[in-house]
Amino acid sequence: EKIALLRELGHVPIILVGNKVDLANQRNVSQREAFEYAARKNIEYIETSAKTNHNVQQVFYKMAKAVVDMKHANTQPQIQQNKSRDDGCCCVL
Repeated sequence: EKIALLRELGHVPIILVGNKVDLANQRNVSQREAFEYAARKNIEYIETSAKTNHNVQQVFYKMAKAVVDMKHANTQPQIQQNKSRDDGCCCVL
């Protein structure tokens, strides 16, 4: 499964997008099934319609935020003890 392969790479933001919600009468997967699948896989789910522009921007905003949050989580500054001095000062990098 592709989600499992992505998870092996580390923390990769994943959003399941259900498109063409404007064609509700032609659905192959119910909204409930999609939400339950996303919950089982611990991923976010959002429904969109490119035709009506419903939630299209939100998908990009959510993904961009997830990437920024991930990047910030991986680049926290570390405090290191300064070994060159005997006065007990530390250096924050």
